[in-house]
Amino acid sequence: MPALQLSRARLPATTTIDVMDAYGDTRPQAIAAERALTVYLNKREIVTLMTLGDDPEALVVGYLRNQGLLRSVEDLTAVQVDWEVEAAVIVTRHLPDDLEARLSTRTVTTGCGQGTVFGKLLEQTSLTALPETPLAQSTLYQLLTNLNTYNDTYRSAGAVHGCALCHQAQVLDFVEDVGRHNAVDTLAGRQWLNQADSRSADIFYTTGRLTSEMVLKVAQMGISVLVSRSGVTQKGVELAERFGVMLIARAKGKGFQAINAAGRLTLDAIPPQAAERALVQGGRHMITKHELTGMILAGGEGRRMGGRDKGLEPFAGLPLVAHTVKRFEGQVHELVINANRNSDAYALFADRVIEDAEGGFKGPLMGIYSGLRAAQTPWLLVAPCDSPALPHDLVARMVAGITQEGVEHDIAVAFDGERLHPVVALLRTSLADDLAATLAEGERKIDRWYARHAWCRVDMSDCPEAFANLNTEEEKARLELALTTPSQETP
Repeated sequence: MPALQLSRARLPATTTIDVMDAYGDTRPQAIAAERALTVYLNKREIVTLMTLGDDPEALVVGYLRNQGLLRSVEDLTAVQVDWEVEAAVIVTRHLPDDLEARLSTRTVTTGCGQGTVFGKLLEQTSLTALPETPLAQSTLYQLLTNLNTYNDTYRSAGAVHGCALCHQAQVLDFVEDVGRHNAVDTLAGRQWLNQADSRSADIFYTTGRLTSEMVLKVAQMGISVLVSRSGVTQKGVELAERFGVMLIARAKGKGFQAINAAGRLTLDAIPPQAAERALVQGGRHMITKHELTGMILAGGEGRRMGGRDKGLEPFAGLPLVAHTVKRFEGQVHELVINANRNSDAYALFADRVIEDAEGGFKGPLMGIYSGLRAAQTPWLLVAPCDSPALPHDLVARMVAGITQEGVEHDIAVAFDGERLHPVVALLRTSLADDLAATLAEGERKIDRWYARHAWCRVDMSDCPEAFANLNTEEEKARLELALTTPSQETP
């Protein structure tokens, strides 16, 4: 049997654009790539997928396999991806006998990766000219405050997206659904059917990502301001510039990233801590304590320690959690402890104690989500309760490490020279909705969720021993002895 002809057309998963933040500063920001890839099976056009382009050959084969259009890998003779023409050509020895029937019946799923725009909509070259709606920073902040009273389904059950039609700071109509595209389509339908007083809408809000499809749908509704708690994709930015849509991404608290906003966004409510932002080498800004919440993860079951609450176990004369608290003191706006029992005991060590958003001890990723949701700042720094030797300059090192090669990432993870430590991480709190959707899919692996975003390592290879964590009585005794025994090195 001839060997499979397989291209290797992988492209970078992120690109960098300039954004304007809440302080009026323009800075580089990594965003997800978004590329159209039309799939042809034995010269028959099947579908156009929007993708990062990180592993296109596997994507198209997996798509055809999951659609039942490929029976086995042995049927494949060629998989060739050509980004110049944005096409993937798959050649097989056999096709399903019911191919036409399969292609004639489509179900639009609730998944975020596939929306409801079909045909050649993305190739449109003209829309009715959109109004250049202005927006004041103070109005944006008031709108975000007003939106906090909505999201009823999300607060009670999770696993949904929300969208709103707004006139400046007024919320005219709000819809939740299991897919963000269902929510925007419902609002578009209500506009025409006059089921809501929404014809005066000039701002569209969504909890989902600002993808090409979202920008296109909002532009078709005649709205030129699109606001989201989440991030933006490369194709979303391209279409926003093409249609004249101002994007306000990662809008949460007092933070946001404005794109295509020149001459339209008035900065009349710059947060007061702007003057406190410390400049470092190269002129970039550091995250200040006012923009940072610290959180200690103490919500586990402690199964390897007989079910005891590890954070409250004595260590070197103090509860374990107290040693981690010292790493945050005076360096964060608020210190939160994530704990699912003994809340009164933990309350002595933090500004707030929060439980997991969902019960049942579902692991550290649920704890991180709970912190992202509870934080009132743009950034969250997470550390475990059972690593009492963490570096005393942990906060400063993680804050400095989030920006590398001029790009401020979404997530920074501590790296000891050999291993990553996923529960020692600095994260944008605007990632909360994305993580909610990920948890709803059943994902519990932290590293797999991190890999979906622009993340980086923070080098801590000079102190690998600082990340020792305690899971057994033996580990606890050994580390306690090491930390309390004076050094025997010769001066």
